[in-house]
Amino acid sequence: MKIYRTVPRRPATHKGLYVAIGVFDGLHIGHQALINSMIKDAQTAGVYSAVLTFLNHPLSVLAPAYCPPRLITPEKQIQLFSQMGVDIVVRIRFDIHYARMKPEEFIKNILYEKLRATKIYCGQDFQFGHGGVGNVDVLRQVGGKLGMETVVVPPVMVNGCVVSSTLIRQLLLAGKVHQVVKLLGRPFELSGRVIKGEGIATSRLGYPTANLKVHRDLITPADGVYAVVAVLNRRRYKAMMNIGTCPTFGKHQRTLEVHLLDFQGNLQGKTLNVLFIARMRKERIFTSEHHLIRQLHQDKQKALAILSARNL
Repeated sequence: MKIYRTVPRRPATHKGLYVAIGVFDGLHIGHQALINSMIKDAQTAGVYSAVLTFLNHPLSVLAPAYCPPRLITPEKQIQLFSQMGVDIVVRIRFDIHYARMKPEEFIKNILYEKLRATKIYCGQDFQFGHGGVGNVDVLRQVGGKLGMETVVVPPVMVNGCVVSSTLIRQLLLAGKVHQVVKLLGRPFELSGRVIKGEGIATSRLGYPTANLKVHRDLITPADGVYAVVAVLNRRRYKAMMNIGTCPTFGKHQRTLEVHLLDFQGNLQGKTLNVLFIARMRKERIFTSEHHLIRQLHQDKQKALAILSARNL
């Protein structure tokens, strides 16, 4: 169990700890509503606010074949918790020990004895403990006997659908990154190190690209060409990005290539954050390099128009 103080410690006028518990993958607007409710109540009560989450997805242990790719890196998650105003983040590495822990043990040993929680916040579908038999009712019953109150925060709906990490993954895999913005409350983001590529885009097409190597556990949107914003050393650049296998050149390995529209210089070895704004087209095969270059010119103009319209 790792404990992080995410913001400069502020004095608490009363003992106790309010804790929001969940995986919080993506930290979408539903997660934000739950955590913001907890923070507001904690500040009113004069106690510290905390988030209890996991370093790894529980399914990576319980059912690895069904473990979904992550929407966010652990580092970004901590950053967002801090920006929200969470005082403390507690992260558990989920392993076989926790998988076998009974719900009553988790409540008593972790929430009560280790965290000294006085109020727990969770979603209505929250499950925990061996076999997933722990739920909101168990948390209320067992926690109540130990003096802990349970607050269930309802889900957030957008266009008649419950906002969830699963829905966001489905939209990303369909390339609908513009819809994801509404659900995350921010653009979907990939972060990675720029590695050496084959140089085709620079030498033959006149569009130098940064080949991005991202964490293998992160989800990537559907293949295609996107209007994006690239962040380098806190400075933002309009950019376009191709995700795919570059079929025109007979390649087979999937790559993520970013072309910064208003940048000159060597990016190799540097870290780029890429914010996805809109998908412009699918990846396709071109009959000649000339046709591909002409399409890239059109992509550039379209990306500039999209990003400028959004004041990015």
